[in-house]
Amino acid sequence: MFDRWLRRFKGNVLDLTRHQPTDFIGKIVVLNEREYEIGANERIGDQGYAHRLINRVSGLCLHLIQIRPEYQSAPEIAWTASREKQAATALLRDAERAEGRPDVICPLTARQGCGSSFELHEVPWGMFGHETPTAVEEAIVAANELKHKRDHQGAITIFKRLVAEHPNHTVALNNLASCHLELGESVEALALISRVVEIEPNHSQYRGSHLIIGAHCAARRHAAALYEDLKGAFPHIGDYDFYGIHAYLRIGEPERAREILLQAKLPSADAASLGATVEKAVQARNRYDARRSQLSEKENQIPQAEQEELLSFLETVHAAYEDDPDIQASLGFRLRAAGSYKRASELLLVASCGIGSPWDLTCRANAAYCSLMSGDWPRAMHLLEHTMSLIESRGMANPVDIPGIVDWITDQGAVIETMKPSAAEVLNRALLECPDKSLVTPAIEKMAALLRQFAAQYRGPRPVDA
Repeated sequence: MFDRWLRRFKGNVLDLTRHQPTDFIGKIVVLNEREYEIGANERIGDQGYAHRLINRVSGLCLHLIQIRPEYQSAPEIAWTASREKQAATALLRDAERAEGRPDVICPLTARQGCGSSFELHEVPWGMFGHETPTAVEEAIVAANELKHKRDHQGAITIFKRLVAEHPNHTVALNNLASCHLELGESVEALALISRVVEIEPNHSQYRGSHLIIGAHCAARRHAAALYEDLKGAFPHIGDYDFYGIHAYLRIGEPERAREILLQAKLPSADAASLGATVEKAVQARNRYDARRSQLSEKENQIPQAEQEELLSFLETVHAAYEDDPDIQASLGFRLRAAGSYKRASELLLVASCGIGSPWDLTCRANAAYCSLMSGDWPRAMHLLEHTMSLIESRGMANPVDIPGIVDWITDQGAVIETMKPSAAEVLNRALLECPDKSLVTPAIEKMAALLRQFAAQYRGPRPVDA
């Protein structure tokens, strides 16, 4: 396959072991499976040879490639110098950001490849030229002006026309995604920014936009994964640590949030505010974990005399750390046991967007059972239908895979279910009593049948990996 790839470019791939500076223009550089063509020379100096780098899919120049003069004669010296320059640039950028002046200094990344090493300098769109027609430039400027005036629909109309005509124009796609986010349309925004990163994976700003949009989406764990991807690609860039901290707070990992915070260079006001929030979350999570461990010593059975006190405790830690999905879920389960079905359903549904698999299915199913118990038929049937769809999409359609009515999830991952009543009884009764039988789909009937099979052979807590 590699030989076929080399033949495709007929020797036009940059090879710094043999190509001279006069050979650079027109050569191909491949970064993260994306092809770039080296364009015009912008400057020559003691720092090396700086050329435009054109993304061959978008046609845009968002980078300069700079190859130091020692790239052949002393490649180790060139690599060390680029690394030192990367570190110095990162420190300067951190200082500017901490003082509230971001985007003054362009990011720089040192790379090894093409037989030696080089530097990638991110540059603003249009700074060193691109292949976008003038009419497109003017349209983007006009759309951006509408966006700044908060006429997002007007801007979206222009950006959509541009994207229809130029589907790989990452600037138009990115700005269109930003408009949708401003309108609260995070699903549309996420699809667009995902496409941007697919076209241009080597630009930290696009990766950062992906993280910011992901942080506004319901699936909270996705944002934390995006942060780690960004730091893996750009470990020296701290522009988006603020969002990484929030991403981990929203999935119940405050210790990781604190770790990021301690290394981040944030404006002092942000650092102080976030520091207080993170420490409060860490303390609440530690209290919750300690209480859950105490229950495990009692074989995770909650004595009747302690149930009211446990519910009060969960309310307290939830008030201190509202975003923790584990605390949300535990409080939801205990509210269900106390008969507060509506609030329990809301909490469990929110928890399902941040808690890990397969507990997300457990929370979603229990939100549906609570809705059944409160007589909210449309909501309950919609949740059941969606839950069963997710279960089947993961290749899980055995009786043991269908969540029951949960009392507690232990610190060892075992799901403690109640059989008084069982989920099978609740769902069977709902199928008989539902006033609108059109809400009962084949998927829900299948779920009820599988629950009946499980209830017939129930022997105790389900392990998490059942």
